Amino acid sequence: MKQSRLFMPTLREVPRETDLMSHQVLLRGGYIRQVSSGIFSYLPLANLVINNLKGIVREEFARIDANEMLLPTLIPKALLMESGRYEDYQETLFEVTDNENRSFILGYSHEELFLSAIKDEIISYKKLPLILYQIKDKYRNELKVRQGIIRTKEFLMCDAGSFHLEEADLDEMYLQFERTFERIFERCGLKSYAVVGKKNLLFQAESKEFMVFSESGDQTVVYSDGSDYVSSYELAKSILDDKKEHKKLLPLEKVSAPEFETIEEIAKHFKLKSDRIIKTILVEVDDELVLILLRGTDELSLAKAQMVLNAKNIRIASMDNIEKSFAKEFDALNPIGCNPDVKVIADHRMENAVNLTCRGCMSGVYYQNVNSERDYGISEFADLRLVCEGEQSPDGNGILHFSQAYELGHIFKFGAQLSELLNADVPNSEGQSVPILMGSYRLGISRLLAMIADASAKETGLNWPMEVAPFDIHIIPINVNDDVQMDLALALEQEFEAAGYACLIDDRNERAGVKFKDADFVGSPYWVTVGQKAEEGIVDVKIKKSDDILEVRREDLIETLKILNH
Repeated sequence: MKQSRLFMPTLREVPRETDLMSHQVLLRGGYIRQVSSGIFSYLPLANLVINNLKGIVREEFARIDANEMLLPTLIPKALLMESGRYEDYQETLFEVTDNENRSFILGYSHEELFLSAIKDEIISYKKLPLILYQIKDKYRNELKVRQGIIRTKEFLMCDAGSFHLEEADLDEMYLQFERTFERIFERCGLKSYAVVGKKNLLFQAESKEFMVFSESGDQTVVYSDGSDYVSSYELAKSILDDKKEHKKLLPLEKVSAPEFETIEEIAKHFKLKSDRIIKTILVEVDDELVLILLRGTDELSLAKAQMVLNAKNIRIASMDNIEKSFAKEFDALNPIGCNPDVKVIADHRMENAVNLTCRGCMSGVYYQNVNSERDYGISEFADLRLVCEGEQSPDGNGILHFSQAYELGHIFKFGAQLSELLNADVPNSEGQSVPILMGSYRLGISRLLAMIADASAKETGLNWPMEVAPFDIHIIPINVNDDVQMDLALALEQEFEAAGYACLIDDRNERAGVKFKDADFVGSPYWVTVGQKAEEGIVDVKIKKSDDILEVRREDLIETLKILNH
């Protein structure tokens, strides 16, 4: 392609509203433009990258015999009401009404439509397993759009569904998709980590999230420096040297002291370590209240609590519910004298501790020498705390460290739950009607574009991996008015394209500095500069990844590129 015909509106200044380097470079390089908050246009260079990403996905999905299709953007609201997901996701849905007053949701996720498409067509178990997928825009009314095209209201996603008769078959496909996603990310030049995901709000589905480390990441990932252990921050585990305390249980004491705001202040007043103070948190779990106890230095993981309690929804309790469950005149929650209808669970670190201290219900009242086996009941001890950096990895190998990361993909095992709600059944080998088992798999394409840019962005431009670059080779004749240079450049374009390379030739009558600056934004893996040695058939080949420059004869170019690519 001739660069004079390429729509590439570059910016010389960094836009004020951006602080993420990859976002700055994509704007300056003419890849994207913001239309409104969380809404972007993807200009020709970005679209070329996206098409390459789609190609990689299609190639990898072909390896597992997945069928590509397209589902409608408009999803009948009634279908989401039937599955139960409308209520859970209502705040982030775009809802529209047609001229007959029927309500539709702009596609945010398509599991219901995948099932709807097959449930009346699959009349025999012999048609299973089946894999369907699509690459399509999604719409979510994100409350906090941020970081350029990483979190937006409209975005491109590849979503797939697999359908099975047997649980073992679903398990195998789940593993196949995990390997498929890993290959896709590897071909895009990214190192991904599959971590156990938080439970799906409605279906309690087993899931894994694919994370890519980034300093600007919006999530925290925990990893070991001595093994391959990686986890989301909310679900990470560790080994702590908490030995059982074999101390005599001292008599419970009710004491008066000034009212303190923090656990640290309480500990200082009573001359205790902060982990000798009981931290109490009341949570609303579906339709009941649960009081959670932790050591004073620990923080609650709501994700762990949700899994332990097998809850659909969990949140910190509202003040109204606190007042209903505890004395009307209270200043702090505590397990002593708690409403017997309120379940009490505790982090496993509480199990080994005796003679602790906690607040009383009234202002200025505290209890000392508090012991669960005597003073209050615990329904269950479980891992409920967030780990701390520097703790031992749960596999016993190495120390835990934290890193920021972005989620690029998510896979779920829905099993029979969604099929049962939508009456998606199939006769098995014995003629009995059984629900179709489903797996769901999502990969963010526009976010993948942003992440590859994030990994390769510099202030001066981009360095795309070969498989995703908008152009493989950027041919730059220094003087377009020199017939020898232009004839060689045009000849090279034909030779490269015949060899399977996508080329951009800079045919503009611009200074060399301008051409090189724009070439940095295009980010092709190889530059072929045609200059003063054109008469000798010699050009400069710049390897963008390393900035090395080689002098190569025209007849050796194709072979040299083959060697460089391997």
